[in-house]
Amino acid sequence: MVARAREIVGELSEAEQIAVINAHPRIGAGPDKVSAASFTEQGYQHDTTPPEVMLRLASLNEEYEHKFGFRFVIFVNRRPKEAIVPVLEARLRGTRDEERRTALREILAIAADRLKREVA
Repeated sequence: MVARAREIVGELSEAEQIAVINAHPRIGAGPDKVSAASFTEQGYQHDTTPPEVMLRLASLNEEYEHKFGFRFVIFVNRRPKEAIVPVLEARLRGTRDEERRTALREILAIAADRLKREVA
């Protein structure tokens, strides 16, 4: 199923790919703005993220979206939000095409992980 999704995403126009990326919630957007799966994956049920980290994520998200024109997407895989900050900072140094491809790979990794957990 994920292999077929990868094929389909690869056949989409850039605008359609960006629409797929922008359907993903912002990292650190808040528990009321994410799906139940994202809620668990991003650790909101036990969240102790300091406010300054949340502010930094919001600032980096804004900078990323301004630079690239679409949302930052990462397979959080239950990592704390503090661990996402340096990744987002590093990805801001990439190119738009690199980031678009990376975001799509991350979305597919999220889908593969969710599917694996549903089947298990």
